[in-house]
Amino acid sequence: TNRSQAVVVLDELSRQLPEGMYLKSIKQQGNTILIEGVADTNARIATLVRNLSSSNWMELPNLVEIKAITVNGLKQNAFTLNVSLK
Repeated sequence: TNRSQAVVVLDELSRQLPEGMYLKSIKQQGNTILIEGVADTNARIATLVRNLSSSNWMELPNLVEIKAITVNGLKQNAFTLNVSLK
């Protein structure tokens, strides 16, 4: 319904994303966005959740899962979280 919504969502995610992490998947269903990514520490994931909760466009971040993985020989943390659009 809103043609510019995808641009706004991607721009907001790029602004709120801390260093030391990257996103693997972004899926939207209705007003809920499912985000999957990888971070070097759990603290970076916590920072992302705090950033999203104070965002002008997003609210109610819900961390679903964090699991330890190995990427190129380095310990990383894969995460999944949901966030709602305002």
